[in-house]
Amino acid sequence: TSQDVENFLNARLKSGLANKTVVVDLKIIKSAFQQAVNYGTIPINPVSAVRLPKVDSMEREVFTHDEVQKLIKAAPSLDWETLITLGYFTGARLSDCVQMTWDNILANEGAIIYRQQKTGKMLKVPMHFEVIKHLQYKGTIGTIGFLCPKLAAKGSGGKHGLSEGFNRIVLKAGLDPM
Repeated sequence: TSQDVENFLNARLKSGLANKTVVVDLKIIKSAFQQAVNYGTIPINPVSAVRLPKVDSMEREVFTHDEVQKLIKAAPSLDWETLITLGYFTGARLSDCVQMTWDNILANEGAIIYRQQKTGKMLKVPMHFEVIKHLQYKGTIGTIGFLCPKLAAKGSGGKHGLSEGFNRIVLKAGLDPM
């Protein structure tokens, strides 16, 4: 029912997810219900009666090198330092960086190869000197498995997800979270 959909929406918002994430969830559900309407399985789409939350779209600015240094200093762990370094120098999303393993590092070519989760596209990115230097230091601890093992199991959303964790680091560094 529409009430069930609204309860789902409110539960997702209450769990700490961003409005945009919840809107995407509802659009997916709406599409599935619309297929059921098209096939004559149900008479109306229950999602159609639910008002979606407002989504404020904003474009993020690129961090400067000085800001990245502040973020690294504010990072609570070596894994976060690695994640910030990879994100800045590869341009990859947090969720892509956190899934990178030592197998993604092509040391002989001075590159990182990975598949974007969002698009499925395979990318090969040259490694900046700062990334090489950081990975050489991290390699003294070990060179198997995830580059950020303690963060690899975290999802990107929610109160304890990567995005909120990164926002806390941004605030701790004294930067505008945009």
